[in-house]
Amino acid sequence: MTNDEARRVRIIGAASSGLVTNGEASEQLGISIRQIIRLKASFARNGARGMVHGNAGRKPRHALSDEVKTRIVELFEGKYFDYNFSHFTERLNEAEGMSVSRSSVFRVLKGAGIKSKKAVKHKAKQHRPCPRKTTAGIMWQTDASRHKWFGEEHGYATLHAYIDDATGVVTGAFFTETECMRGYAAALEQGMLAYGLPLSIYSDRHTIFRSPKELTDDEILSGTELPLSNFGKALYELGIKQITAHSPQAKGRIERLWNTFQDRLIAELRFSSITNIADANKMIAEGFISDYNRRFAVLPHEDGSACM
Repeated sequence: MTNDEARRVRIIGAASSGLVTNGEASEQLGISIRQIIRLKASFARNGARGMVHGNAGRKPRHALSDEVKTRIVELFEGKYFDYNFSHFTERLNEAEGMSVSRSSVFRVLKGAGIKSKKAVKHKAKQHRPCPRKTTAGIMWQTDASRHKWFGEEHGYATLHAYIDDATGVVTGAFFTETECMRGYAAALEQGMLAYGLPLSIYSDRHTIFRSPKELTDDEILSGTELPLSNFGKALYELGIKQITAHSPQAKGRIERLWNTFQDRLIAELRFSSITNIADANKMIAEGFISDYNRRFAVLPHEDGSACM
């Protein structure tokens, strides 16, 4: 009998004899009152033996073999070295012919002294997320991320993307060298062809989306509106309302998307030996986005779509 099991016997015995209440025993053991009642019944039938787990001293039926554990560590330290633990588990099950749970993989890697790269990242200040829109198509958030997507030695590229606020579905994504109207237009076209036109698009205040001209006080008082940018004119002609954010935190969902993409997408690009924009755009269109949406999209509060 382990020390934990001996302690459990003492506390359940005390609860059975009325020395402590079920609630006090629940607090002591960190389990529910319902579990305390079950354990008391087992204690009454079987005594202390009822408190000892039936598998004590046995190797779990589904325990991983030493060979499998070694293979998991070898794969992680080899071709999957830049994957996070969850992403790595997916690859083990889908590409390496294994059938292992995420918790098992976590235990094996941690037992080998390996830390998840997510665990060592500095956590930014958390902001309360804005409520999601109720239906798909009400609003798409958009942004661009300039990053060394293809590795340090290949310099910067910029990925433009749109994400549905209600579902988290990535509706389109497109690489160019720098942030530009072409990148936003190409990613928007992908979404329009797949889902239709959203009612609104939520962006930052980049000059691609709004004129850099500032109105004077007299112009504001007279009701003068800012001239539209070329992209703004295109949205207006399509009947899409344009909304601009005043801070990155206001675009929470698209900002969190970059965190995920700069983790998963970079690893997938490296794994596939992709180091240029053309091949990256092909990979995104032919599978990465659909795979991402399958794993991370959520159901909207209301069925249907507001897309036109």
